[in-house]
Amino acid sequence: MLAVTTQVQKQIVRLRLSDPEARNAIGFTMAAKLQEELAKISEMCDQKPIACVIIEAHAFEGKSQKIWLSGGNLKDLHTHRQNSDATLNFFKTVNDCTQMLIDMPVPVIMQQNGWALGGGAEFVLASDLRFATKDSGLDFKQLKIGLPTGFGGTRRLVHLVGLSSAQKILLTSETLEASDAKKVGIIHEVFGTEKKLTRHVDELAKHLSSLNPESLRAQKAMFRMGSKSEFEIFKAQLSNETFLDFLVKFSK
Repeated sequence: MLAVTTQVQKQIVRLRLSDPEARNAIGFTMAAKLQEELAKISEMCDQKPIACVIIEAHAFEGKSQKIWLSGGNLKDLHTHRQNSDATLNFFKTVNDCTQMLIDMPVPVIMQQNGWALGGGAEFVLASDLRFATKDSGLDFKQLKIGLPTGFGGTRRLVHLVGLSSAQKILLTSETLEASDAKKVGIIHEVFGTEKKLTRHVDELAKHLSSLNPESLRAQKAMFRMGSKSEFEIFKAQLSNETFLDFLVKFSK
């Protein structure tokens, strides 16, 4: 059964995707549910001192690899192939979802334990921190089915790995195992087992929860700002309680 669920534990939000029938392909219904959940999480971040958002998915065994998240659901796209408005609305919805991850005021962590295919790989790129198991990977196969990146992945990949590497990956429909994705700067760390991956993400989330929430959000915002805007954000943090307390302790 298709499910997009949100769980909140203290200052940590976990968003979990699961669609067994479609092997986690992002279809029209999943896209709508995902957009709805992300809007709720964004609103929650405005109301509570949330420290981070963790993205999980229930991985499924494929013919040759474990599937964590696929791109657009081809069955849905085939069904609506005569309805250009519905198709365009679907891609706009998923683009909105990836942009919502980018615009989330707190760090977004991808906890990947399987392969992200096509648009699923683009979804991974929309996070701040990306961790995966050794049997995970990214398959940028969009051009093989006759489409360029459809979920905003090109500019994000260029931002992460540089223009030259992004051109090679996308124009040659490259398949990157987790270890190779780490080498080029897409994945931050690779773990031998799902248990070790989960433990690391849990510890990281706990660390983020221990930080001053205003400073954490300011740091996240700085990644999206120009140098002038960054200084304006910085100035506002000079009066936060954590920093002032530190100065008092330092002076003793």
